[in-house]
Amino acid sequence: MNIPDYPHERTPGFNAATLDRKAEWRTDEQAREQALDSAVLVPVCRYRMPMRGDVLETLPARQFAERLDQAIWLGLWNQRSVYTLEVTDAEAAQWPELHFSDLRGAAMRLQPDDAAVMAYARAMIYWAKRHRYCGRCGKATRPTHAGHVLRCDACDLEHYPRSDPSMLVQVSDEQDRCLLGRQPGWPPGMWSVLAGFVEPGESIEDTVIREVWEEARIRVTGMRYFASQPWPFPASVLIGYHAVGDAETPQVEQDELEAADWFSREQIAEGLRSKSFFMPPPFTLSFRLIEAWYDHNAAQPLSALIGRR
Repeated sequence: MNIPDYPHERTPGFNAATLDRKAEWRTDEQAREQALDSAVLVPVCRYRMPMRGDVLETLPARQFAERLDQAIWLGLWNQRSVYTLEVTDAEAAQWPELHFSDLRGAAMRLQPDDAAVMAYARAMIYWAKRHRYCGRCGKATRPTHAGHVLRCDACDLEHYPRSDPSMLVQVSDEQDRCLLGRQPGWPPGMWSVLAGFVEPGESIEDTVIREVWEEARIRVTGMRYFASQPWPFPASVLIGYHAVGDAETPQVEQDELEAADWFSREQIAEGLRSKSFFMPPPFTLSFRLIEAWYDHNAAQPLSALIGRR
């Protein structure tokens, strides 16, 4: 069995952080306390995080000593304990030298490790904000396990972080064309692979078949797993597949897509050169799926056409 190394050159963004989540420390308050002198914290304001230039900026965790019990401990990063905490606009204004940036907009400029830590912090803050009250009885929850569990003492229910699984799929036909779609509201010329959320009681593979049929009326006849990507916008994990489907004319019958069509490598290359065709940015799983298909049988790699990897 040929199993590739990980991470590899096509690994999407927000993956393979060098941060050690060290789950056993979530219940070891003494270990976290002993590491506090060098600990740092990522403040999050309106889901934006501080940057100095193109680098994630952290602050000494002891600056937040009075609120550290409300912070979420992320793990060990560069041999330092790392926390994250939601802060207000007024608090963020205390650091005028820092620019609070949205992860999605900054991802192209960030180093992969910084982007992965920011994705983790954003996802945890989003989850914590939406579980301040118990979904069973409505009473307030309190953080335990260093912020990774929100407990309702009123009914003994514990809430854990969740990610919603969603699939992305690059479909090829017998002519080795690539099926792409575009959504209403996208910039002119923007195309991407098809996508959809996994429904209850459904496998990811069945989601691939259902979504491609629902969105483009193309029957998928086979598929292979490619890669996954955490996607904290707001709380998903994307699972990517390459698939093959019948060479039928795509039909869009729902309002999720504005159009769907088959594209050859030559059409994509010409569109990129003429700037009439655009794709998601290189840090996304969508791009990596298209890139892997394109490079498999192309005279030059897709990265050469867009000028970067």
